[in-house]
Amino acid sequence: FTGRLSPPAGTDDRLFVGSSTNAFWALRASDGATLWQWRMGGDVAGAVVDGDRVYVLTLDNLIRSLDAGSGNQRWKASLATRPGAPPLALKGLAVVSGVAPRLEGFARKTGASAGELNAAVEVLLAGLR
Repeated sequence: FTGRLSPPAGTDDRLFVGSSTNAFWALRASDGATLWQWRMGGDVAGAVVDGDRVYVLTLDNLIRSLDAGSGNQRWKASLATRPGAPPLALKGLAVVSGVAPRLEGFARKTGASAGELNAAVEVLLAGLR
């Protein structure tokens, strides 16, 4: 491994980790053997596993849904802002927080936008109620 590693994500039998060299690996948890590897378009900001999918955020403002077993890409989507933290998996959505006070959601199976929340506006409106 080279570069700065992203926070790891994992399951009982696999570990997923990316790096600042645009690489993303799936490793067998029992012995660390590489199961598959992806070359991303930007530094890997982090990943999260949700069942048979792993969502990977990269600093070229993309989120990708990969098959956790094979590494095959299921979909990718552009982000409206630079990722600020690894993604979250929540009720069938991949949720991304950006460096701007904003959250974006993507449908688990298709990558379709599930909406966004501008946190600064929502907090301001909540304070006015």
